[in-house]
Amino acid sequence: MSKSVYTTAMVDLMRSRAPLNAEVCADLASEFSAIVGSEITARSVIAKAKVEKIDYTKKQAPARKRVASSKADLVRAITKAVDADDGSLDGLMKATVPALSNLLSNL
Repeated sequence: MSKSVYTTAMVDLMRSRAPLNAEVCADLASEFSAIVGSEITARSVIAKAKVEKIDYTKKQAPARKRVASSKADLVRAITKAVDADDGSLDGLMKATVPALSNLLSNL
């Protein structure tokens, strides 16, 4: 196991800047790299913060994309739009989603 590059002063500086986030950890990493003379990554700072139980706020996950309509949903909507009987347009299930979307938008 290798010796930690983090000094008590570094850990104290991390505590003084808490709660930490990705941006603060990146700043600390560049400061620490200058002190130590070798590169310290932001991920390393985050890991050390977790080990030392220093508050760290995770970066928000990006919003999920909207779930696209399924072929069955599109065929049902087309069936309703043209006032057809249920099941009478099931052959449309062989069409592509973009084709069904275009058909529905042009009705």
